[in-house]
Amino acid sequence: MKSRNITACAVGALASVLTCSAQADVVNIVAYNPGSPQYPGVFGGFTGTLTFTALTATTGTLDVSLTNTSPSPGGFLTGIAILNSIDWAGVSISLASASNANFSNLGPTAANPFGNFRGGAATSGNWEGGGPPGNGVANGGTLTATFNVSGAGVGAMSAASFVQPVDDRYQFVVRFRGFNNGESDKVPAVIVPSPGVASVLALGGIAAIRRRRA
Repeated sequence: MKSRNITACAVGALASVLTCSAQADVVNIVAYNPGSPQYPGVFGGFTGTLTFTALTATTGTLDVSLTNTSPSPGGFLTGIAILNSIDWAGVSISLASASNANFSNLGPTAANPFGNFRGGAATSGNWEGGGPPGNGVANGGTLTATFNVSGAGVGAMSAASFVQPVDDRYQFVVRFRGFNNGESDKVPAVIVPSPGVASVLALGGIAAIRRRRA
């Protein structure tokens, strides 16, 4: 009887460890328009969530949900670039599935002016082009996608790792095309801040714009 109880406890403890190791970590994100090359003119907008689940020490899954909230007329969400290569050179990202069938795996890509990224997804698998903009997600629509993540240290990552800037380098950038005036945009994401932090970010964005214009 005592032996069975010990076995049951051991199995329960193991199940608890396995459950904890596979817990999902979630952050809410939003477009940081002061970081957009087109700001303060035409710009894309989005809100969303990133959910990261570490499966092993070297593998995990990233679930992305993005809603296109572009305030300008037109504008289709056509691409996502994830993890700046300078900061995450050993990590690989591949698209497992997407709610929009026009999105396919991006692989390592240049998302200028933000640098090179480890992976992502885009219409026709092309960050800059990708066929007609209408193949993307229209204003008010939502894209959901799941990415497989692998590499050394992946098990220690969190959802914030995929969006938190490192030395002013953005880790998650969204591409927009097909605004009614023919413009396009590339907009970085930031974690949704508290109201006090939001004010500081806004002031920082204004300062950055002034520096660029100087």
